[in-house]
Formats: sequence, C-alpha cells, structure tokens
Amino acid sequence: GCARVLGALGCSGAGAGGVAVLVAGGVGLTGPVEDCAAYDMIGDIWRPLPPMPVGRQSFGMAVSRDGAVYVSGGYAGDESLEPSADFWRYDIGSAVWLKML
Repeated sequence: GCARVLGALGCSGAGAGGVAVLVAGGVGLTGPVEDCAAYDMIGDIWRPLPPMPVGRQSFGMAVSRDGAVYVSGGYAGDESLEPSADFWRYDIGSAVWLKML
C-alpha cells in the first residue's frame, strides 16, 4: 500500500488526475518527507514518482486538467514553524519539479 511507497505517516497531500491518485509529502518518524507516488486505479498498483525538492507536510495540492500537480504552503520542518511560501509545479510529462515562487 501507500505506506510502503511513501515514508509518511500522515499530513500528506493528495490529488486525483485521470486514472491516478497522487500522494506526496507528509510527516514521517523524523519529520517532513519529500516522497511522491501515484496510485494507478486501473492497474491497482503504486508507482513511485520523483520526490519533491523539499520535504513538506500539511500543504495544499491540486492536479490540473493537463495533469500538472501544484503544491503550495505547508511546513518544511524548519525550526521557525512558519508556513512555507513556496509554490511548486510537477510536470508529469517531463517528471520534473519546477519552483514557481
């Protein structure tokens, strides 16, 4: 299941696009994780994706109609406890995370 693909125990982001559900980040035993995976609903299998550039928990995540994944806010695990102002886009076609802000 998801727990074997992601190191997170909770506070992950999720979004659905097409026939897949994407799950990313969250908090593990040692803090925020950067893991990312897609669940193929037709094949009933989890597929690892490239990790987020920064571990993050409790963030917003959305999947656009073109399949791009957007991640914003949340906490990166630094000591300030301030929410992150970063905004990232994951391009499914190129399998690359791009920092937007």
